[in-house]
Amino acid sequence: MRKPTQLETFDVLYGIITKQGGNALLGNDVDVVRKAYAKTLYGDAYPNIIMEFPLLGTPGLDILAIYGEIEKSQFRDGAGYGYDDMFHWFSSLPTHHPCSMGLELDVSKGNIQQAGVYLQQRSKYEYIHPFLESCGEAHRMDGLRQVIGRMPKDMPVSYIGLFPGREGTPMRIGGYMNDSLHKRVVETPKALQETFDQLGFNAYDNDMIERCS
Repeated sequence: MRKPTQLETFDVLYGIITKQGGNALLGNDVDVVRKAYAKTLYGDAYPNIIMEFPLLGTPGLDILAIYGEIEKSQFRDGAGYGYDDMFHWFSSLPTHHPCSMGLELDVSKGNIQQAGVYLQQRSKYEYIHPFLESCGEAHRMDGLRQVIGRMPKDMPVSYIGLFPGREGTPMRIGGYMNDSLHKRVVETPKALQETFDQLGFNAYDNDMIERCS
């Protein structure tokens, strides 16, 4: 049985979403979305596809294509939005590493000419600097170290995302709660508020704390 191509797999997923009136929800022309996704592909590797769309407000669709492991034999220079150095670096990591890397597209904003980059390094902090170097953003490392120092031990920095070359855009930094913090938040919602305060994040209200807890 022939293995489906990457674009055929994408078409199936897109078809599932749009089958029940999803076109109105996504708000994007399928040809534009498909063209954007095709540019995220790198050689024969199959990325996981995440399609993000709002449940309220203006319809739209953004795409995140995430790669686990990539073999050097899969390279085709110029693919993957031209992030050759980044893909080469990622392919050099030890086998069975816990990381993932990807490309993010703001299709909903009409920007398919430039892709953002994403790294989920989890506990492998030593991978962050070479990743940033590979996409020409090593200067962001000092600011990231400051954030890492503020993160609570129960919710360490687990992934980062940014748009290389796009002036004035911040780096997206995220962490995952461990079981201990999750348990405390369930038992005492104030624990989540205290965690946000420690991070310097103040864009929340009581309703948000209650819903998240």
